[in-house]
Amino acid sequence: MAKLETTDEFVLKLHDIVGAKGQIMIKDEFPELFGVKLEVGKWYIGTAVFNSFMKIIEVKSNSWGNSVRYYGFTHSNPFGTGEINNTEHEKSLRLATPEEIESMLLKEAEKRGYKAGLEVKDAFVHSKTYTIRNGVFLHTEVDGKFSLIDYASDSGNYIFYDGKWAEIVVDPNKEIKESIQRLEAELAELKSKVK
Repeated sequence: MAKLETTDEFVLKLHDIVGAKGQIMIKDEFPELFGVKLEVGKWYIGTAVFNSFMKIIEVKSNSWGNSVRYYGFTHSNPFGTGEINNTEHEKSLRLATPEEIESMLLKEAEKRGYKAGLEVKDAFVHSKTYTIRNGVFLHTEVDGKFSLIDYASDSGNYIFYDGKWAEIVVDPNKEIKESIQRLEAELAELKSKVK
C-alpha cells in the first residue's frame, strides 16, 4: 500500500468527525497524538482542567475508547476507586514523578487524620490493630509499589497499601473517658485548694 503524508492537525480533525470505530482505528495508527499510553500499575497526574492523581488498576478498550479503572482521585471525586471513560481526561494525564506520588499520598494521609497516637487497623494485615508511633512515611516496596508506613514498628505497619487505607479505630467511649479524666483533674485541683 502506498504511503500517504498528512499533518497531525488533519488526523486530529478527522478523529473528531468520524464514528467511534474510526476513532479507535485512528488512535491505534497514531497513538502519539492522543496522549500517554496508560499502563497498569503506574501513577499518573492530570494537568489543566482535569486535576487528578491516580494509579491505574486496569485499562480496557471498548467501542468508545478506553475504560480506565483506578484508585486515586479526579477533579470531581474524593480519593477512592473509580473509572473514567473520557478521552479528553485520559489525554491530560502524564506519568507522576516519585516526588509527586510521595507529596500527594502524604497530603491525603494528613487530610484523613493519620498521625502519631492514632489507633488504626493495618491496611495490609486487616486483623492487626496498632497505634501509630512515629507518624507517616513513604515506603517503596521491592516491586516498586508505593505505600505509607509507620517506621516505628519492627514489621512495618501499613497506613496505605495497594489502594487501601488503614481503618481508623474509633473508641465509642473516648469522649466519656476524656471527660472523666478532665473532671478528676478538676476535682484534684479543688481538693488541693481546700487543704
